Parts: sequence; structure tokens; C-alpha cells
Amino acid sequence: MSEVGHDHGLIFHAATATDEGFLVINVWESKDGSEAAARDPRRQASLQAAGLDPSQIRREHYELENFEIAT
Repeated sequence: MSEVGHDHGLIFHAATATDEGFLVINVWESKDGSEAAARDPRRQASLQAAGLDPSQIRREHYELENFEIAT
């Protein structure tokens, strides 16, 4: 999946288990890059290999106001 993100402009990725399932936060260069990654056949194959049905995934896009990495 890292290659898929790299190829479509992924800037940052974080993931964690939740009481309801799994939460992923991605920061992309653009919404178009995010959508292209979602359609990428390599991503689809990874989801299938993990036993995930795409209908289980809820995607939301937001405009990022601020992004900072503390050093």
C-alpha cells in the first residue's frame, strides 16, 4: 500500500484500531490523488487479500487548515 500512496501524492498516513473497527487518517497533496489511490488496482488487491469489502470503508474528505510535525 505504501507504493500506492507514494504514486498518488500521499504526504502523511496514520492508522489505529478503534472500538468500532479501524481509523485511518491520510493527508494527500490533493483530493484527486486520494481518489486515484482508492481506484488503484494494487489497493483493491490489498483490500481483498485482507478480507475487507470496499463497502465497509467510509471515506470523508476535508480541506486541511494546518499541518505541522513537531521535531
